[in-house]
Amino acid sequence: MNNPMIRSALLTVLTLFGGLAVGFLVGSALYGVLPGSTIENPLPMHITIAALPGFLGGGAAWGVSAWAIGRGLRDNALAWSLFWRVGLAAGGAFLAVNLIMQAAGWVVGAPGAAERATMLTVMGLGNIGAALGGGGVMGQLLAR
Repeated sequence: MNNPMIRSALLTVLTLFGGLAVGFLVGSALYGVLPGSTIENPLPMHITIAALPGFLGGGAAWGVSAWAIGRGLRDNALAWSLFWRVGLAAGGAFLAVNLIMQAAGWVVGAPGAAERATMLTVMGLGNIGAALGGGGVMGQLLAR
């Protein structure tokens, strides 16, 4: 694929949704093995522990993408600064949105969740939060 616009668009989708989807699957499996975890009465600590793979996986994927921009600009210091700052901002924003949605009763897998398309809503809003958080930090760093 030689078109940079199409390649970049596809890599962004793969990075954002792929990293978070893998994190979500790992987090769901992790939640299932935590002692005392239930869908009917979820504990905030269990939710936080299960959200960490999505936070780390999605944030790392965003950080690797941001690092590539710095490398493309031939600035190693910028690349590493983008890597950790954008990754943390994107992952933190995704985690915050998910915890807020959880507190508001949008629990993936809970009774009635399928009717509200809870998983799609939570993932979609989390991705928007990650894009805004990571993109904002990247824009701020690149503007300097």
